[in-house]
Amino acid sequence: MGTQRSPPARSCGSQPNLTQLKDDEFSNQVITRKRKTPECDSNCVLGFQRQLNSTFAQYRQELKETLMEFQKGLTKSFESLMDKQNQNITQINNELNNIRSEISNIKECNQKTQAEHIKIVTTTNNLKNNIETWNTRTQSLENDLEVAKQQIKELADQLRRGEQYCRLNNLEISGVPCSKTENLHTILHKISVKIGFSLSPSDINHIQRVKPFVRGEKRKTQESYGEQSQPVSNIIVCFTQRRKKNDFLAAVRARRGRGALPTLTLTDPPHLFTSEEDLVKIN
Repeated sequence: MGTQRSPPARSCGSQPNLTQLKDDEFSNQVITRKRKTPECDSNCVLGFQRQLNSTFAQYRQELKETLMEFQKGLTKSFESLMDKQNQNITQINNELNNIRSEISNIKECNQKTQAEHIKIVTTTNNLKNNIETWNTRTQSLENDLEVAKQQIKELADQLRRGEQYCRLNNLEISGVPCSKTENLHTILHKISVKIGFSLSPSDINHIQRVKPFVRGEKRKTQESYGEQSQPVSNIIVCFTQRRKKNDFLAAVRARRGRGALPTLTLTDPPHLFTSEEDLVKIN
């Protein structure tokens, strides 16, 4: 039984982790510690040592290749992940840019809307003020219109009274037939002879025919019955003196009171005639 002593102490010392040993260091390391070993052939020990070294070297090589493949796969996975992340980040940046652009457009639209709103509010306030002004003016105009209506009514009454005053010397004779060759002075002379009234040419200012005034209800009745014939024009006599007109009218009424209405024979058959004061339409 031989005795194998430990090698002397070296600077490298012993390595407890055999997987980290290098080929040149493997021979310098203590792999066994035996004080007493049985007798054996040194060739067996050397063969076992070589086989063990080869196995360790093969394990290290396989481990190294495995680690390199793992590193390559891991690197490739990281690169693929980084590419995807870069694409996602680029897409997110584009979306953020689009959102910023949309927000900017929304701000511009909001500013325009606010400006339009302010303009509409200002226009509405102006319209309200204008409406209030027009309402005030309308009320003032309505008041002025009422005053004007009252003044027009008063003026119309004054005009009616003035026109009626101008007609105080006039006398209207109706019922006398009209002809193209008539002489109104001759007709008036025959009427005065008929009623027994003395009338001289100097008593007449002027004489003319006018269409008779037909009231609205009577005109509608004639139109509804289809009456197309024109009424006979009346004779208006303007006397120079009102007293003469009143005397002539009194003579006509006196003759009317004694019997039937006087007849004037200008054509055959004779026609009835009447004589009244010349009044304005409203009277």
